[in-house]
Amino acid sequence: MTQEIARLLDPANLASFLEVVVLSFLLFGLLTFLRGTRGEGMLKSLGVFLAVGFIGLRGAAQHFDLARLTLVLDAIFQASIIALVVIFQPELRRGLALKIGEKWFTQTVPEQQVFEEVATAAARLSRTKEGALIAIERKDGLKNYVSTGTTLDAVVKAELLANIFWPGAPLHDGAVIIQNGRIMAAGCFLPLSENPDISKQLGTRHRAAIGLSEVEDAIVVVVSEETGTISVAEGGRLHRELDRESLLQLLHDLFAAEDDEDEAPGGEPGPEGGGPQPGGKTTTRMTRRILPP
Repeated sequence: MTQEIARLLDPANLASFLEVVVLSFLLFGLLTFLRGTRGEGMLKSLGVFLAVGFIGLRGAAQHFDLARLTLVLDAIFQASIIALVVIFQPELRRGLALKIGEKWFTQTVPEQQVFEEVATAAARLSRTKEGALIAIERKDGLKNYVSTGTTLDAVVKAELLANIFWPGAPLHDGAVIIQNGRIMAAGCFLPLSENPDISKQLGTRHRAAIGLSEVEDAIVVVVSEETGTISVAEGGRLHRELDRESLLQLLHDLFAAEDDEDEAPGGEPGPEGGGPQPGGKTTTRMTRRILPP
């Protein structure tokens, strides 16, 4: 077994070495393709099982010249390829639709247009005191959360967002997730924050917004159903008391500073005090303590 691995990795054996390189790239591409989905963890677990179980057993079978066991293991390995396609069929279908159908053959919607529509919808819902929860994807994939809701794959329009969050609509209680400049799903479930310092006066929407921003880099816009207050959660912090213009400016600033560090290298939290924001509003940034609405 050791000699076989050494032979495959020997640069002098060009054909075998190229095979290893190509297979490595294929495996890396598959993991990248499934990143952010439930199939990622399953594939890693199966990979470990196959590496330890199949390769170890087959190596022992070849070493002790167990021809029948080697034949059975080869048949199991060949059948496992088909099984993997069946197991990961939902992820493969969804991934092909997203990566090929949208990214390669459609134009990306400009961020400015998305921000304008989200800000307009938030301002309209704020005036009527209708609750809303809108998550905008950045680098971290939100596929797992998309799968908990109803797929829409629609153009981002303020009118559509307002209709989704109308109290009589069936999807108004969940979150809307925006991916690649499109409303990918509505009625989605987001993880609630477990921060014990969050004010008890904050409702489920705010806790869900903060919770998602704690585990992903998404930007989450929240409209309070009780007060109509517009807030934005990012990095576990809450920016509050926004109007349309200040919300629009904040979205631009957060996406423009996507690659910048918001905290010092030592992990020092940002300032808890609020400061003047565009539009004459005051934004409260919280790390451990979150003020009531």
